[in-house]
Amino acid sequence: MKCREVREVILTDYVDARLSEDAQKSLERHLAECVGCREFEAQARRVLVAPFRQADRLYPPEAVWDKIHARIVEEEKSRPSSRLAGFWAGLTDRWAFPKPALAAAALVGILAVALTVTLLRQPAQGPDGARLDLEAEAAYVAALLEGAGAAAISDSGENGGFGTAIEEYFL
Repeated sequence: MKCREVREVILTDYVDARLSEDAQKSLERHLAECVGCREFEAQARRVLVAPFRQADRLYPPEAVWDKIHARIVEEEKSRPSSRLAGFWAGLTDRWAFPKPALAAAALVGILAVALTVTLLRQPAQGPDGARLDLEAEAAYVAALLEGAGAAAISDSGENGGFGTAIEEYFL
């Protein structure tokens, strides 16, 4: 056993004398080898056990036990009867969020969607920040392609183009 585990056992079951036989032997072996845990055990006995050795044992009144029993019965009645209801109740208990946290999460989600929609609806911009008219750009490219096709098919000796270097390269 590790010292941390031993000290936890000392503070819980060992001082109450509620350890199993195997656990008791394992703990005693560790205490025989570890000075720090042995001192911890002695101090725990001095502080946690010794002051209460001479104390009278108190028993609560019968009414207290009756109230505890009634509350246990009430909780058993309020448990879900079906497996699905039990599953759902366990799920909601496990994943329950405080209302402010849920509201904040919903607000962040709404803002993310609004920002995405806004950015997608903005017109395209060039590198200099000027707006690009994509339809005009597409029409211009289509006109160039039509002109290049007509120039290539032309039977006359003229190419019908603008005589630019790029046209000469492609034609």
